[in-house]
Amino acid sequence: MTTNEPRPPDTPSPFFLRLGWSIVRHRFLWLTGIAAITVLAGWLLVTKLAINNSLEVFAPDSPEMDALDEYRAAFGRDDLFLILIEGDVFSPTFLANLRKAHTVIEKLQVDVPVTSHLDTDNDNKTDSRSSTTSDEFDDDFDDDFDEGSNQPAADDWDEEDGGSVFEDVISLINARQTVPVVIDGDQGIRITKLLDPMPPESDLENVKSRALANPSIVGRLLGPDARHTVIAARTFQMRDEDMERVAVALDTALEP
Repeated sequence: MTTNEPRPPDTPSPFFLRLGWSIVRHRFLWLTGIAAITVLAGWLLVTKLAINNSLEVFAPDSPEMDALDEYRAAFGRDDLFLILIEGDVFSPTFLANLRKAHTVIEKLQVDVPVTSHLDTDNDNKTDSRSSTTSDEFDDDFDDDFDEGSNQPAADDWDEEDGGSVFEDVISLINARQTVPVVIDGDQGIRITKLLDPMPPESDLENVKSRALANPSIVGRLLGPDARHTVIAARTFQMRDEDMERVAVALDTALEP
């Protein structure tokens, strides 16, 4: 039988034969090694494994990504952070905590490069904010975001040493309502903030009734039974992987 002829099927492989004998003779050493590898793999799975399905991963430095960045720079992002909060919305304690959460989100800082959708030159307006949905929903809030934002314009940040990563934040705290008024005998409307100033506890039932009768609030910022409310936050222009970092920082900042 020449060396080029295949080995009969009943002939054991010398390599696996030696491997088997090694495992039998040094079984405790092998078990210790396998256990160490398993622990290491579990630690890496818990601490290091991450799923990144952002567009930048699939098409980095491509004309398509450049076009998307230009679109976002001109019109802002098409997605929002939505924070759902459950409880007796129009109770003094809940509204106090809602105001705190609104303020925390407005001031959240994360070390990511950002630009405003108000900027026309995306390359020259990149800023770094140090340490942080649907189209129909976004369209419904466009007017509220435009006038309800407490953030300064992008140019105002040029000489600042950092700021929030959120360009707009809206909740019941700064939600607007229309109030009918009569001026010199003529009927009109006045735009006011629902909770600005914060009403006294004795007036909260009236505020609740007005909010539940307002179709621009119910189903968007307030549940129909006044047991749920939403804080909607839109970030400055940033990469998708940085959005993940903002999400983690947001979870940490809002932990009870």
